Amino acid sequence: MVIADDERLIVAPLFVIEFLHRIMDVFEDYFGECTETSLKDNYVIVYELLDEMLDSGLPLATETNILKELIKPPNIFRKVANLVTGDNTNISNTLPSSQLSNIPWRRMGVKYTNNEAYFDLIEEIDAIIDRNGATIMCEIQGYVSEYNYGYCCTTVMMSREDAKKLSVGMETGITWRQVGIKHRINEILFDVIESLDAIIDQQGIIVTAEIDCCVKLSGMPDLTLSFVNPRLLDDVSFHPCVRLKKWESERVLSFIPPDGNFRLISYHIGSQNTISIPIYVKHNIQFREGSSGRFELTVGPKQTMGKTLEAVVIECTMPKSVLNCTLTPTQGKSTFDPVKKILVWDIGKIESNAQSAARLPSLRGNIVLSTGQPIPESNPILNVRFTLNQIAISGIRVQRVDMHGEKYKPFKGVKYITTVGKGRFQIRT
Repeated sequence: MVIADDERLIVAPLFVIEFLHRIMDVFEDYFGECTETSLKDNYVIVYELLDEMLDSGLPLATETNILKELIKPPNIFRKVANLVTGDNTNISNTLPSSQLSNIPWRRMGVKYTNNEAYFDLIEEIDAIIDRNGATIMCEIQGYVSEYNYGYCCTTVMMSREDAKKLSVGMETGITWRQVGIKHRINEILFDVIESLDAIIDQQGIIVTAEIDCCVKLSGMPDLTLSFVNPRLLDDVSFHPCVRLKKWESERVLSFIPPDGNFRLISYHIGSQNTISIPIYVKHNIQFREGSSGRFELTVGPKQTMGKTLEAVVIECTMPKSVLNCTLTPTQGKSTFDPVKKILVWDIGKIESNAQSAARLPSLRGNIVLSTGQPIPESNPILNVRFTLNQIAISGIRVQRVDMHGEKYKPFKGVKYITTVGKGRFQIRT
């Protein structure tokens, strides 16, 4: 599916691209996925969202915090209620509390019994490895996002008291967060997610990543997040709540967080830094004269620091001359689609202590070729997918998280994830 924009005026191209990405993010947040089917099933909400996000050709409300107060997300109970009452609109009758403030990403008056924030640092791998094991290309995409579990929503009426709350938000200049938020348990959780995109050669590796966050904090907390080796970060992209001058001068993330889930930062790791790929694949694929061939794969962990490789899957697109594959895995299961010519080996977990050849997962067997067909000129490419928890292979680490402006002590947590994700990890055989 493609989302496009017809722009007849002179505008910055990145401005349009960023807005289109924001539309995609909002649709995924509302519907779980942004596909043709999900948009058709929720076309009324789609039009309502676009009407709020774009006003007279200019972006207006693009923060999900505001949009969810304006337009209720779809669920089965609301659909049943709409069918019974005949009300097809999801638009709220009240103005969001942060709509008129300078911090549109945080609602006012949120109260929690438990104040908490979760930060995910996730790295995704995209790599190409040649038949000799040399890295042709390697890149890691990363991001830091924030997730919120069980936040409550307060209905806001435009009374004098509410107008006073709005004025407080406007005076503070923090339109993305409400004033007077209260939680029973205060928590801060970070997910550091890195995605590897690699072509391995002598030139090095590029890492891009994001940090996802989940913050459930009462009041108006001011957070400071510092990294180990922050100078490694390059080509960074921040959430609007981050103070740029603080980052440029001290390489520290200083921000008043939105109430809910959000992506705090996306970044790259420069190609001058060496990245160790945490998995290796030994292969022996032979096509012989006649109508047969030999297929052997062995997979093992590499510099995983004692962590377990999870959700390991190897996919191989065979040449058209291959009729069938008779293969036996020592771990997991393998399937071959004779129509699409795709071989899939779902391995599962690989323990870090499985270093001996006898304990490593392997896939061996014979290949049946079409009679009279020439031998394939090149061997197939292996596509590898995996997830490695509690490790960011770029070397980025969260050093500390400090909170100012509130007296309570919140719970803090950081999670690291390295994955292939939407990227590619190719091994040329």
